[in-house]
Amino acid sequence: MKITSRREPVSKQFPLVYLHESNRTRPEQYATLANDDEQWVSTFECEVYTDLADGNMDYAYSIMEVVENAMKSLGYIETFCQPIDNIDPLLVRIFARFVRQIGAGDEIPSPPTT
Repeated sequence: MKITSRREPVSKQFPLVYLHESNRTRPEQYATLANDDEQWVSTFECEVYTDLADGNMDYAYSIMEVVENAMKSLGYIETFCQPIDNIDPLLVRIFARFVRQIGAGDEIPSPPTT
């Protein structure tokens, strides 16, 4: 499996997980008059691609479940997850979006060690 944060025109390896921070905005409702608040909303997007001939949708969802659990452990909430049509009908593509509000004093939890 390949995991990347860079878009590539053609992947040479499947399954592929493309995970990147797509947006970081400051919420207006919490802004101070001095504009010295240090809060932002972080949005990550994830795309899972598989090319298996049989059972590829189940396999893609099992990969997405690993991503969902990892993002949840970091405090992100999944706001969207569904299959997306792909140009190549032999490939399955699932797209998900994860959101978290972060403040200057927040600490992202360390991943669990096994």
